[in-house]
Amino acid sequence: MSEKVKKSKPKHCGKTMIALYIRKGTEKRKWIVVGYYCERCNMMVKEEDSIQVKRLQEIIDQPDRLVSMGEIKKPTGIVLDIGETITKVGVSKESRPRFICDTAIYFDKAGVAFLQKHNLIEKIRELDRKITIFSREPKIDFEINLDNFEIFMNLIFEELDLDSTKTDVLVVERPYGLFFSDDLKGREDHIKNTSLPEEVKNNLLKGKMVDRLDGLHVPYVIRKQIAQVLFDRLNIPRIYFTIGEIVALYSTGSITGVVVNIGSRMTRIAPIYEGFIITHSISTRQKGGMDVVDEMLEYIENQEIEINGSPTKREYILKNTRILSEELCYVTINIEAEEKLWLESDRFSRSMNVVSNTYVKLNEIRYQAPEILFEKEMLSVSMRKGDLIDAVIESVAKCDKDLYWPLLRNVVLIGGGTMYKGFVERFTKDIKKHQAEGQCINVSAPSERVISSWIGGSILSTLKIFKENNLWVTRKEYDEIGSKAVERCI
Repeated sequence: MSEKVKKSKPKHCGKTMIALYIRKGTEKRKWIVVGYYCERCNMMVKEEDSIQVKRLQEIIDQPDRLVSMGEIKKPTGIVLDIGETITKVGVSKESRPRFICDTAIYFDKAGVAFLQKHNLIEKIRELDRKITIFSREPKIDFEINLDNFEIFMNLIFEELDLDSTKTDVLVVERPYGLFFSDDLKGREDHIKNTSLPEEVKNNLLKGKMVDRLDGLHVPYVIRKQIAQVLFDRLNIPRIYFTIGEIVALYSTGSITGVVVNIGSRMTRIAPIYEGFIITHSISTRQKGGMDVVDEMLEYIENQEIEINGSPTKREYILKNTRILSEELCYVTINIEAEEKLWLESDRFSRSMNVVSNTYVKLNEIRYQAPEILFEKEMLSVSMRKGDLIDAVIESVAKCDKDLYWPLLRNVVLIGGGTMYKGFVERFTKDIKKHQAEGQCINVSAPSERVISSWIGGSILSTLKIFKENNLWVTRKEYDEIGSKAVERCI
């Protein structure tokens, strides 16, 4: 086999994969590829996954395929990036979402349902109640109420002024709670070839930490429920599901790197090599942007300002706090120096209008609240506490040791939790402490990293190869085999 042929095959964990064939039932009995297998990590990749590298090359070759917002006169598809707190909604091929709203349904006193745009702090209607799409209860985090989700989607189509029966939907999936699979257990060859410390390798080989391992696992129950609503109730023609971290990396024009995604309630660290997520190396932290908001709300309560009250008042305070904390809070490079600075003067204090011209003076909380994003918690395999940087380093160390530095040469920050002033500088300073001689750690933070996953989804939906290889799950396919049809989505 020539070197050229070898390079054309897909790779996983840095190793060329083995093609698996079957005989096609035709007159010529042609052999066709049905999948690929990675010997190094025992990963089976379906045939539809194998076009991923071609798709990435198309993105890199034609980076300017997106048009500016408003140029699509007759949209035929939308991209839906559903987060736990906010949802980005827009038209395929456009460069920005049309709008961003809370992932919730609001009802006014008259019982009329409406969407709440995430950047509005003024009281639009007298709120009666709010229903969140995703529950925070661990026991029911992996299912959604179909009726509520149908209302939510109807409101979205109404806002976009589109007919659901003529509109394709690409869904960018969110991480779902703590539902992760153990992808490292028992893989002795892979464990021995990682950059983990020897004592950690030994513990893994002995199976002592099986319950603590994180990996990528999208609960199909959520995916199938979304498909059920979109196909059965809204009669959409086609649907596709993709993973936010992958398409966010696509949007930067890269196919290899570590994506650090700080969402509302969770941080997910995903090493990606040549377009494939290295699933056993994903790490999660139970910290996100809303935890910073919680710190601010606790501070406000300590200032003897009553947060509880009518639903309208509570939402008003929450939204004000969420929006203004992004503007007023910041991450400091040096905690000790910052503490000394505040002891010497309070000239950096700011006031925040919480509700009805009720102001709260913000002092040290401005830099103390975001510190929760760097707070130490138990790492996935080393059985010790570590901060955000430690989690990133351990996640990369769980990959093949030959990939350690190639991955760290492209660390990409995305998500609203990375938008605090000074966050990128602090993260870059701390992670470069792990830089070895002759090696370089690069950190990039796209200016529009809050919507990186949505932009990547919009790019994905425009690709010719996406259409030519029939990646869309059609209504016909769904009618034939049911919700199982969406399992093949990458």
